[in-house]
Amino acid sequence: MSSIATYKPFSASRLDSWKAIAGYLGRSPRTLQRWHRSYGMPVYQLGGRSGSVFAYAEELDIWLRIKGQKAGAQPQGARGDFLEQSSPASIRTADHSEQPDSSSTQASATVQSRLVAARALKMWGNLSSSDLSPIIRLLREAIDLDCENASAFAWLTQVLIADCILGTTDGSTALDTATAALARAVEIDPGLAETQCAVAWIAMLHGQDWQRARRLFEELSGRGLAGRSSLIGRALSLVAEGCLTEASELLLEASSQNPLSGLSPSLRAWTSFLDHRLEAALTIVHRARASGYSGHLLDSIEALVHVQLAETAIGMERISALAAASPKHPVVQGALGYTCGKIGEHERAEAIYKALTGPGIEKSGHQSYAVALVLIGLNRLEEASQWLDKSYREGSIWSFGFRSDPMLAALRDDRFFQDLMEKITYPSIATPVQSS
Repeated sequence: MSSIATYKPFSASRLDSWKAIAGYLGRSPRTLQRWHRSYGMPVYQLGGRSGSVFAYAEELDIWLRIKGQKAGAQPQGARGDFLEQSSPASIRTADHSEQPDSSSTQASATVQSRLVAARALKMWGNLSSSDLSPIIRLLREAIDLDCENASAFAWLTQVLIADCILGTTDGSTALDTATAALARAVEIDPGLAETQCAVAWIAMLHGQDWQRARRLFEELSGRGLAGRSSLIGRALSLVAEGCLTEASELLLEASSQNPLSGLSPSLRAWTSFLDHRLEAALTIVHRARASGYSGHLLDSIEALVHVQLAETAIGMERISALAAASPKHPVVQGALGYTCGKIGEHERAEAIYKALTGPGIEKSGHQSYAVALVLIGLNRLEEASQWLDKSYREGSIWSFGFRSDPMLAALRDDRFFQDLMEKITYPSIATPVQSS
């Protein structure tokens, strides 16, 4: 019998027979068949009991590590035979048992939970649009499989927050659910990097505790996927603070660390727009599209840039084309309504306003901000401020930029908008954070 030293952990290959599985783990086929029968080792069979078997090395690695820890193995990666950690009596019982015990069933569920969560995080790391529903479904599936999966709860918090910020869901509902998921993650494992990152996001969005969020984001710098998420959190904090150049530098760093994600380029285009660097913003948008990125946020920023770049009558053709191509993107429609109001096409602007506020419209921070844009174009400034207040309460990304947003220039001297800005707890202007 081969020594356990022949075991090669963390391979992603498929093993297509008992012999291949035995060679990988350094155990006899008979032993592994017993482990599968009695302990739920993840081995699959085609065509019933007489069919061929196969297993995935990655699943075996995770299962063996979890089972070893449950049986008393060393927690820091000891990968010895978990049965050797058990008593002789338990081994003899396992030899004659045809039914897996409850601990083996739980170990199998834990393995599956981690694998499902890992798939969700791979999708999250490669995000190129604002549709986060498949990621949320996978994380909920991971939680259903193992209600002690702290990492899944923590990432669910962050993905729900992203869904809220990107405007694809009702902000108040998303934040409440995210806060509940975070409470569970903290209860299970408060020290996880992803848990701490989720704490920082909730502190910033739900409690306006900018100082605590900033400290946690900085502490997470360089810590894998949580570190990349913290870069975006720090950047948004700087946007709210009015430090747009520094925010753009952090987003550029986030893009370099995770070039497959389209979120950072979209946000960087937005910071350039807020900083009145309109040509730079449009260049980032075009480069992002050339790389295959898409989504509500990118379309919205492109429309806003075109509103500011051209004389309204000249720019109407391009903005109308964007609105026709993105009928379900409320901020794109809001940009068109704003332009219609400014050039005197009030009936068309009113029609867009009614479409954005009518029954059946999905409420989100994007929708509230879009309605405010139309009302600004129609010079209904008090109503516009009320919709901006709603956008802020829904946790939309647009509220981070109220201090700098060129679309809100007409509101700067309006007392209702000034009251809103006094009510919003923005971070005080401070020395910019240098990127790590």
